[in-house]
Amino acid sequence: MGSRLLCSVTICLLGAGLVDSGVTQTPKYLIKSRKQQVTLRCSPESGHLYVSWYQQAPGQGPQFLVQYYDGGVNEKGNMPDRFSGKQFSDARSELNLSSLELTDSAVYLCASSQDTALHDQVPLGQKHPCPSSGSGAHVSSASLPRPVSGRVIDFPRHLPLGMFIRSLKCYS
Repeated sequence: MGSRLLCSVTICLLGAGLVDSGVTQTPKYLIKSRKQQVTLRCSPESGHLYVSWYQQAPGQGPQFLVQYYDGGVNEKGNMPDRFSGKQFSDARSELNLSSLELTDSAVYLCASSQDTALHDQVPLGQKHPCPSSGSGAHVSSASLPRPVSGRVIDFPRHLPLGMFIRSLKCYS
């Protein structure tokens, strides 16, 4: 019997407090096989035109993939060629992952903001724990730093958080 690779997308909420960021991601859960495609969708907080996508591989900090603004790419990081995305006129965004591989096992994050001014002031290099999904914790959409393209970043501990996070795990 050959081995079969399954990828499942689960949710993990970070942070603390009762902050409602208004950022949502769908679908809630996915199960995919190797070489299949996944589409993650993000609806930013009302009034936010900047939408950023991050990928956090196991044991690493989040890595910037792409930022959209006003329907176009504002800044692009180290996004694999198998990944693509877009932003719609209402600021919603999609991230498409095609031909899934084991290396795609990661947490995928979507963040929105009104501008990028606050992002540059957030300190880097701090780890943030990921509590169980039942903890009701939140993540602030403006809490992720706007990195120089491709720079690995970590979550700051001192900011309230409110975005949804999708974890893509591949199993053989």
